[in-house]
Amino acid sequence: MSEPLSEPLIEDEMVKLTVECKNGEKIVADDSDVINKVIKEINSSEREGTQEMEFVLEHQATFENSDGKSDYFNLYSSGGAVVSGYYIHSNIEDLCGK
Repeated sequence: MSEPLSEPLIEDEMVKLTVECKNGEKIVADDSDVINKVIKEINSSEREGTQEMEFVLEHQATFENSDGKSDYFNLYSSGGAVVSGYYIHSNIEDLCGK
């Protein structure tokens, strides 16, 4: 059952996005356009609780703010993500597929 959009899941201003791809490649993005696009997708897309779902992990991702605080989440090549206990039905670009 999908939940209505509520408060944003990512609220801090993030300065870095690191993605550890399932193929072993590591992608680091510090371009604010890329970071803000991913945050907007996460915060504005439909979300669903993950309590009864099973996921095969693909890409491990980390946002970092200017204070060094990190938020960890999972990215999928399908464009979806798992953030703060929610599956995000988003269309995030597959950074690992480039």
